[in-house]
Amino acid sequence: MTSQSKSVGFIIAAIGGGLGLLAFFAMPFIAYSIISLTGQQVASLAQQASQLGSSANSAQAILVLWLAPIVAGIIILVALLQFRSSVQFSAKRAAAGWLIALAIIGIVLYVGILVYLNSLISSSTSSFSSNTPSVFTFIGAGYWVYLVSMIAVIVGASMALSGKAQAQAISGPPPGSPSYPPYVPPQQNASQYPPQYPPYQQPWSQQPQQPQYPPTERAPGSQWPPSQPYQ
Repeated sequence: MTSQSKSVGFIIAAIGGGLGLLAFFAMPFIAYSIISLTGQQVASLAQQASQLGSSANSAQAILVLWLAPIVAGIIILVALLQFRSSVQFSAKRAAAGWLIALAIIGIVLYVGILVYLNSLISSSTSSFSSNTPSVFTFIGAGYWVYLVSMIAVIVGASMALSGKAQAQAISGPPPGSPSYPPYVPPQQNASQYPPQYPPYQQPWSQQPQQPQYPPTERAPGSQWPPSQPYQ
């Protein structure tokens, strides 16, 4: 089950990266009335404007959109490389962390562009109109699909990380760590409960035994006790 969740997690991350590429190149990033521009077209127009020198600062800020497909492509590459049989456990865990970091970069990139476009629209329309249109009026489906794809990458990488943590817990401690034998409680005989103790004997109830010495052997012709000379 854990290996299956790991595989599904990396598959979801790879699909999220592919969806991000599709959103950038094929879906409208800006859509207003009959105008529809993909993320690639917006970045290309910003690149041309920066080369012509007209509104160079604004155009150069929008050039960071080119990072979006790069992030999505790296996500696909990292996710697909984890299906090799030679990839170790620690490498897959690090790859899942990198996938989460890349997805966060993609989300921050698109949110930052949204904030910048909002300030750009507000400053350009406030001089001749009191009703400033919201930036969400110009945002197309490609913008939201890219954000959803990055969220899917985070979900897939998190599934891979949780699956690896469960696999490590099931497999036991890593090699090289000290192992201890399991604790076995002492077994007691159920027939002898409570435990029997020898009866207590007071020290003065026993009389000390006199030491016994072996009898002495008398020499032949000797008397005992010896006779005293008569005085």
